[in-house]
Amino acid sequence: MAQDIIKELKEEIDDVFVLNEVLHKINGNTEHIDIQVNNLVILGSALFAFSATGYISGGPTIHYYLLVLALFSSLSAVTGLLALNPPGFLDKRGQKDSKLYTHGIAGYKFQEDYYEAIKTMLADKEKTVEQYALEIYNLSKFSYLPKRKLFNLSKNLLIVGFLLSFILFAFQIK
Repeated sequence: MAQDIIKELKEEIDDVFVLNEVLHKINGNTEHIDIQVNNLVILGSALFAFSATGYISGGPTIHYYLLVLALFSSLSAVTGLLALNPPGFLDKRGQKDSKLYTHGIAGYKFQEDYYEAIKTMLADKEKTVEQYALEIYNLSKFSYLPKRKLFNLSKNLLIVGFLLSFILFAFQIK
């Protein structure tokens, strides 16, 4: 009898542990994307400042490669800024919030109400798994994936700008 209860408790703890690890992994990936985007925004901004200044003070010769680099680096930086806080059409609209999400928590008028909701959720294994699954899904689909898509776009814009600028530079050398 006692062994069955211990086994059942261990299974419940293992389930929640696995879900918690998945949740931490998604949060870690999202933070990693934010760091990469910050670096890309800094690089794009610096390249824009350098290339725009070089183009403007270029003298009688028009340096198209600097103009192209300025254009693509600025587009990359702006796209990176959008990746840090994705626009509304990429963000969640009308989805159900889990009890673990800050907006879900803030929806309760009093702390006691939230306490009762969490207590009820934790008392039922299915409700606990449901709330974890909802939180994992929402974070993946509406936070991580839009950031990842915009990060990739920003990175690709910068690469295209480098390549086009290099090609123009090579043709401009006589």
